[in-house]
Amino acid sequence: LALIRGRSTGLDELNEASVAVLCAGQTEPLALIRRKLIIGERMGSVPPDAPAVPLQRDLAAQQKRLRLKLSPDGISLDLDLRQPNDLARSQLFHRLNLLAIRWATIGENTVNAKGTFHEYWDLRWTPELDISTIEASIWGSTVEIATAAYARHQAGEAQQLSAVTQLLTAVLLAALPDTLDDLLRRLSDIASLTHDMHDLMAAAPPLVDTLRYGDVRGTDVSMVAPVLENVVLRVCIGLYRACINIDDDAAALLNAKILALESALNIAQNAELLKRWHGSLNTLANSDAAHPLLSGTAARLLFRASHLNAIDAARLMRLAFSVGNDAVYGARWLEGFMTGMEQLLVRDDALFRLIDEWVMSLEPALFENTLPLLRRTFSTFGAPAKRSLAEKVKRGERPQVTLVLDQERAERVLPIMRQILGI
Repeated sequence: LALIRGRSTGLDELNEASVAVLCAGQTEPLALIRRKLIIGERMGSVPPDAPAVPLQRDLAAQQKRLRLKLSPDGISLDLDLRQPNDLARSQLFHRLNLLAIRWATIGENTVNAKGTFHEYWDLRWTPELDISTIEASIWGSTVEIATAAYARHQAGEAQQLSAVTQLLTAVLLAALPDTLDDLLRRLSDIASLTHDMHDLMAAAPPLVDTLRYGDVRGTDVSMVAPVLENVVLRVCIGLYRACINIDDDAAALLNAKILALESALNIAQNAELLKRWHGSLNTLANSDAAHPLLSGTAARLLFRASHLNAIDAARLMRLAFSVGNDAVYGARWLEGFMTGMEQLLVRDDALFRLIDEWVMSLEPALFENTLPLLRRTFSTFGAPAKRSLAEKVKRGERPQVTLVLDQERAERVLPIMRQILGI
């Protein structure tokens, strides 16, 4: 083969000859030989006195100090952040992840347990990580210096708020307080210039998480509060404009962002921000120009926050069901308002009758058009609520029962009650 190709015999020629002569033309046996013999499965080691870049030496020193073993096999760690050694380990892992040195991967248990003192990590060292470490050495001679420099570089390159907020969270977890000023300044600059409502709304929940859970590590996160206020105020100003003249797909995306921001602000418990937010929701709920799904969602959030009573909710529902709006509009509004509100429909006969009358008034063709939307809305209800509503529909309208008080019999009890109460 080498002679035909006009070159010296090499590994390629040896492998091809082995397949033809020893493996009867089958490549699978040679693949096993290649994996076991040519490449091997045992990880070698580099002598301690071998030349290394400063970042490699610093990382090796920290691994030794924190008693972390380099192993190609998976190692799981449960870190208690109240312990200094475990906290230092966590900070090292987060710094390495910022530098794209993927030695440690955070476990799903940690992602689902925000605010706890525990982190779960899976460690696996591969030879490629040495290359990643050498590549990251352009940012600094130690892990801390390199991570801080790289974070500043990433912030300067970012053009979206969501990218900077994710970077801010990572920097806080990596315990790099010296970079916070630069990141917050960049965050404020982008927030002041952006007109992308989706980007603004996506930035708020991570900032709230930072404020809420950052102190678990003893990190000062007070500087994040002014940035959060700026972002939320920008959202409140532009929310109504973002909710008009949009299609159903865009409304669904914006609806998810509204719900996420509502949840985040309830966690933050900032009275002034909640007041401004509820004011924006009130404008949205009372608008007939906004997408009905979003108007219905705004009414639901106001009702749950006790800023809208049942009478006002019924008024908004009548407007959505009015003759001036088509049936699809009413169904979209109902979808926004009734999601997660099945118990209200079970308890409130007035709202139940209002929806019942609207459905009964639909022409057959309109009913067929709105049925998928109605089914999607009611499919979110729990089984007990569905049974209660089915019984309510089966029972139909019941006559109103009025309680009649016998005044004469009631007055006979008053002297005894005064004696018992001592009045």
